[in-house]
Amino acid sequence: MKKHFKILAISLILAVLTTGTFEQNIVVPLRFDRYYTYEEVNEAMRLLNKTYPDLTELELVGKSDEGREMWSITVNNPETGKATEKPAIYVDGNIHGNEIQASEVALYFLDYVLKNYGSNPKITKMLDRVTIYSIPIGME
Repeated sequence: MKKHFKILAISLILAVLTTGTFEQNIVVPLRFDRYYTYEEVNEAMRLLNKTYPDLTELELVGKSDEGREMWSITVNNPETGKATEKPAIYVDGNIHGNEIQASEVALYFLDYVLKNYGSNPKITKMLDRVTIYSIPIGME
């Protein structure tokens, strides 16, 4: 009986893992309960840009050695000055392909500052005074 129970339990676990129940649609604000794939990071950046068009600019800045697109997002409040005339913060991630946590940190930072702009005084003050440049996925 124990052997059948173990086989049933393993079968159920495999069924859950292979049915895609852990897949999520990418929505803003972003969720960080798993790692995003290369494609999902790029989609998340597009969604951040679409959700916050007055504060962000998305730009293709090149391709990796493997031919993958590298996107940069600039976060700036243009009402308080040009991006190029403010002090800057640069956040990148995933310079080496096996360092996926860095792209998550970059995305989390972008998501956090954008969703809190206007409601968190410290974030609002920061984004009014500085420009953020970020490339969450670099030379992988």
